[in-house]
Amino acid sequence: MNLEDFCDFLKTLEELKYKSENGWLILVEGKKDAESLKLLGIGNVFVFSGLRDVAEKLEDKKVIVLTDDDYKGFIIECRLREILYDADFDIKKKLFSRIRKEVTKVEELYKFVQKYTEEFERKEFIFE
Repeated sequence: MNLEDFCDFLKTLEELKYKSENGWLILVEGKKDAESLKLLGIGNVFVFSGLRDVAEKLEDKKVIVLTDDDYKGFIIECRLREILYDADFDIKKKLFSRIRKEVTKVEELYKFVQKYTEEFERKEFIFE
C-alpha cells in the first residue's frame, strides 16, 4: 500500500462519514461491521437482518449499502439492488478498490486504518 492509495481510501471514508452525518443510513452485514465503523467515527449504521426487515424499514430512506467484498456480500448486495433502487452501491466499490488485496470485510476496516496510519507516521518521522 502506498501513501497515495491510502489517502484516496481515507477520502472515501470521509465521504462515508459525511453522508452518515447528513441523513444517509449505512447498511452493513453484522454487528462487528457496525463496531468497526463506529470506531472510525461513522455512525447512522443499520445492521442487515433480512430482506423483509430492510424493505419495511429502509424503503424511503437514503441508504448506502456497505456489504463485505466477498461472495456472501455480493449475494446480499444483488438482492438489495432489487429492493433499494435509489441506494448508493458505488461507495463500496470506491472503498474496497484500493485495499482489496488486504481487506475484504467491513469489520477489518478499523484495524486496517490503524495499521497504515501508524506505518506512515513512522515513515514520516524517520524521513524528517
